[in-house]
Amino acid sequence: RDLHRLIRRQRQMCIRDRVIKEFVQSFGIKGLDAKIQRVLQQNPNMTEIQAIKIIMLEEICASKAELKVA
Repeated sequence: RDLHRLIRRQRQMCIRDRVIKEFVQSFGIKGLDAKIQRVLQQNPNMTEIQAIKIIMLEEICASKAELKVA
């Protein structure tokens, strides 16, 4: 019973991660997969979702900086 619950939870997490990644890709971030790999190489204990959060923060900060320049 516990094994079934663990497997189901793992599957739900995979689905959640895929949906989150697709949502982030809809923002048009170029080279998202490469950026995720870069962050994960720098932080081996980090999850893909944590890496995506960092990338989103970087992108938001970069967008704000571009708006200030314009």
